[in-house]
Amino acid sequence: MRLAAVIRFATIALVLNAKALPQSAQKSCPADRPVDDFISEMKKQEKVRNKQLSPETYCVLGWCRQVSRTPPTVPQSTQAQKPANGADYSSSTSELDKCDMAMELAIEAAHDVEVGDYNAKKQNLRGALMRYQDALEKKLNDAAIQVRLGRTYEKLGDVAQAKESYTAALKLSGPDPWMREAKSGLARLEGVPTPK
Repeated sequence: MRLAAVIRFATIALVLNAKALPQSAQKSCPADRPVDDFISEMKKQEKVRNKQLSPETYCVLGWCRQVSRTPPTVPQSTQAQKPANGADYSSSTSELDKCDMAMELAIEAAHDVEVGDYNAKKQNLRGALMRYQDALEKKLNDAAIQVRLGRTYEKLGDVAQAKESYTAALKLSGPDPWMREAKSGLARLEGVPTPK
């Protein structure tokens, strides 16, 4: 009788833990964080990277990537393999792959923004504009990139594009400083006529 109670308790505990496991194993992908978070994290990592034993590994916002400097010895298949029974399983692996791709793009966008900021600081506005446009292609829903684009278009005298970028930034959610700058940019350009 006592053994049956222990077995029943262990079974209940196992079932409860099994139900809780999938919920705790799922992590949100940090790729949706603002581009400025990536830039600040990457600057922190630059300081640490020189002291690391394995400089081929980098981590940004809890996402780590192993960078191999040697090519793979086994060619990778170009087609995804499906299970033998023909079922198409949507597993957490595909979600991880999506997150990996989104993180790669977000890191590339952060690099583009950094270079764009450098160009803007040096008054190379066309170079800054190109880098911000590249960043926007990689990270569409980032208000900070839209505001940087608006600021650059405004300095170049392209009022219509500046208004469009500031308006797009306001439609996105982002940190307060970027939202305030987008509002003030639109207010500044409100009375400026747009050429037709």
